[in-house]
Amino acid sequence: MENNTISYSRSTCITLGKYGDKWDNTSADTADGYVNTIERAGKNGWSDVGYHVIRGNKISHCGQAGIVGSLGATFSEVSENEIHDIHVRHDFTGAEIAAIKFHAPINSLIKNNHIYNSFRGIWLDWMTQGARVTGNFLHDNAGSQDLFLEVNHGPFLVDHNIVVSANAEDPNWLVKYFYGNYMPWNLQRSVLDMSQGGTYAHNLFMGGIMLRDELERDTPFMAPNSTQVIGLKPIKGGDSHYYNNVLINRGVDRYGDDSVPTSFNGNVYLGEAEPYSLDKNAHVAADITPEINVVEKDDGWYLNINADKSWAGAIQRSLVTTEMLGKTRVTGETYKTPKGLNFRLDHDYLGASRNTDNPFPGPFSQNTLQGKLIKVWSKSAE
Repeated sequence: MENNTISYSRSTCITLGKYGDKWDNTSADTADGYVNTIERAGKNGWSDVGYHVIRGNKISHCGQAGIVGSLGATFSEVSENEIHDIHVRHDFTGAEIAAIKFHAPINSLIKNNHIYNSFRGIWLDWMTQGARVTGNFLHDNAGSQDLFLEVNHGPFLVDHNIVVSANAEDPNWLVKYFYGNYMPWNLQRSVLDMSQGGTYAHNLFMGGIMLRDELERDTPFMAPNSTQVIGLKPIKGGDSHYYNNVLINRGVDRYGDDSVPTSFNGNVYLGEAEPYSLDKNAHVAADITPEINVVEKDDGWYLNINADKSWAGAIQRSLVTTEMLGKTRVTGETYKTPKGLNFRLDHDYLGASRNTDNPFPGPFSQNTLQGKLIKVWSKSAE
């Protein structure tokens, strides 16, 4: 599905498929019920599904979600799409509300999408394994999280994303509308990381990061490069990596304990962003709050940012590669691309080469930051 305009759906604009039978949706919305659905799917022919390409589309004004899929999104590519004005009328509640919402994006690539004016940005829920979320531009998503990784065991990679939605300091009406009571992890964040086995590298986060466990649900993990369920585990949190990111005005909050540590290294914390207690190699500049604005012009969208090139030598950083990341604790897999190749994050958001001896933090290399105004989305890609 390429170069289409898809809009004004009452519910979702694109669905990539969901297994269903006479027992599906009759399990009182329990975790066990969904696990049973996944197991029946595997026994009834859903062992080799997906392989979709959704590229270069304009998707907008969808009542519930822009693109969804449950198992149907496996081995797929979702790239170069502009997705906006999702769930702006608030006609629905439930767990499928986002610009992109997938269960089981196994070995899937979500790349170079422009997402704005959505309740949530990208929500990957259960069985995110072998997936990559890279080069996406998210802004003005005012409902909840820009990126929500829920009950996954990894490995997955989230890199070179520009995530600059405004940060809500207090519960707003959306939190009360969907959840009823104050729960701090439901406030707007750049990232809600309720998973394990993920790597977040070279991102720009303006809304902070919330880490939390989920011990009440045992969720599936799969054989490598497969839809075959080989086990169930709760989410203790941790076993994740945050390397070379830039966080502005909000840092890292942890809900739960640190029995399974998360690795932090080479991150930059600016303004009111407080570093995570386990981040021992951080660059902290509380007196600096870079000016960041999103600017729309006739030929595309620009990011106005006054990044400080002195960050390059403030601390020593390492190049993020498959070899340095090792294996995930639960699945025992190494971090690879959806096509099974090794990672080497030696190019920035715009494709410019990085200094591999000491990579510049955030989505841009030092060479890219020649001026304050950087073109980050071309309208020709529409």
